[in-house]
Amino acid sequence: MKKFLLIILGILIGALGYYAYDNYLVKKEVKTKIVKQKCETKEKEKCDNVNLSMFKFDEKNILNADLSNDEYHLSNASSGNVQVVKVNDKEFNFNIFWDKVNAFTVINRRNDMETRKLTFTQKVESAFIGSVGQDATYETVFFVMEDGTVEYIPVFHALKNNSVKSYGKVDAAVGGVYRITEYSICKRNGKTGCGVTVMAQRYDGKYYDLSKYITKTNNYD
Repeated sequence: MKKFLLIILGILIGALGYYAYDNYLVKKEVKTKIVKQKCETKEKEKCDNVNLSMFKFDEKNILNADLSNDEYHLSNASSGNVQVVKVNDKEFNFNIFWDKVNAFTVINRRNDMETRKLTFTQKVESAFIGSVGQDATYETVFFVMEDGTVEYIPVFHALKNNSVKSYGKVDAAVGGVYRITEYSICKRNGKTGCGVTVMAQRYDGKYYDLSKYITKTNNYD
């Protein structure tokens, strides 16, 4: 009987020991994941800081800049008169906040939010809303397409003419783009004026100043 009790006691001690060790391994794994996540976050922040530095200090990466005349730096410009919401790879909801739109224009069609449908013939990789120039009515929605080109909607021109659709490619020269940067850029043109612009980034790290293309069109009132 005594021998039997010793065996049972040994089994219980072994089970408790296994449970404690297993619990230790689980906690260690969780801790390792947390540390890994922190490291990944730090790496992302480091990467973002590198990209930010490129905008701040290396204007030579802008392919179509006239650096003898143009100066670029970060700004706090923002846009919020419309919103684009992805439905699927080729469809977006285009939300119009008329109360904000009416504050800048004399369109005055309504005072609530309205949603229009946008449909593209190819996959849209990403969308970005930004402004160019000095006028608030130069707000533009940019779409990076799967073939590396950029299509756009001149917001106020589209609303004024009741024609919310893609206005085609920004320019045939713009290609190999994988994103529109999330930074607002202020551009000073010589000594005569300053306005904001939007940058499209290629896979090789080079940029296009999109304002130089779209302001040449007749799609801005």
